[in-house]
Order: sequence, then C-alpha cells, then structure tokens
Amino acid sequence: WDDPAALARVSAIGYRVAQEAHYTDFPFSFYLADMAEPNAFALPGGQIFVTRGMLELGLDDDCLAALLGHEITHVVKRHGTRLERKAALLNVLSQAVLVGVAVAADKNRDPAPNVPDPYGYYNSRDRPEGNLVFGSYAASVILSELLLRSYSRDYEDESDLEGQRWASAARSEE
Repeated sequence: WDDPAALARVSAIGYRVAQEAHYTDFPFSFYLADMAEPNAFALPGGQIFVTRGMLELGLDDDCLAALLGHEITHVVKRHGTRLERKAALLNVLSQAVLVGVAVAADKNRDPAPNVPDPYGYYNSRDRPEGNLVFGSYAASVILSELLLRSYSRDYEDESDLEGQRWASAARSEE
C-alpha cells in the first residue's frame, strides 16, 4: 500500500520501539499491506507489515506502538522459527508412530487364504488394522495441532507483555 505519510508514521514509531529491544541480529523493516482486514504480522527476518485496515481503525501512536512492539517481540524471541522447529519435530514423531502402527498392523493381520488384498492394512472397511492406522494418524494430527496452538498462545502472551514494555519505554523517551 503506497501511503508515504502512513509508512513514515509506522516506521518512526516502529524504530523507536525496536530500539528498546536492543536487538542487533538484523535490521527491522516496516511495510504497509493493502488489505482491508485489520491485522499486523512479522516475518522471521524482521519485516513487519501493518495492513491498511489496521491503520483505518484510527489507532493513536500509543496503540500503534503496542501493536508494533508485539510484532517486534515475535521477531526478537524467534517465535516463528521456534514454532516451525516444534512443528517439524512433531511431524517426525507422528510419522514414526504411524510407521510403527502400520508395521505392527501388517504383522498382525490375517489375510484370507489365496485372496490377494490390494489395499493391505489401508482397507479399513474389512480389516480392523486399517482403522488402527487411520486412527493413529488422525490422533497424531490432532495432538500436534493442539500442542502447536498451545505454544502459539504462549508466544502471543509473551509478545503482548514484552511488546507493551518496549512500547512504554519508547514513549517515555520522547
């Protein structure tokens, strides 16, 4: 979204708040996104986006500083990277469980004599082993999703707290 005045305001406030984070791994950059939905988001590389819809809410500088502090915290605390690592680990563990269940189901199935089953243990209609495989997959997906949401909520809470602290510190130096 090309609005030089809005970008200058967001950047000025954002840089003041970012200074309070004392983060030097890489610089922050601020951008405007032409989206009607009120939102803001950060990428792990320090790019922070505020949507047109968020600015159209008429946030004062203090509210905008708290919003930017929240997003800056996500970058500084590496929330995106940490969540991605946890998701990868949960995916590997889920795959290991699925392989283990599939191998056990294959060993325990009792194929009908002289009747080939092209679906093997995936045939959940006729074989209880198939239900076990699909059930373990569904359970691992649900468990992973619940665990990741829990981590995500913790990261949001941390970003709220730390972001407000940095926003307040930036304000007191004006």
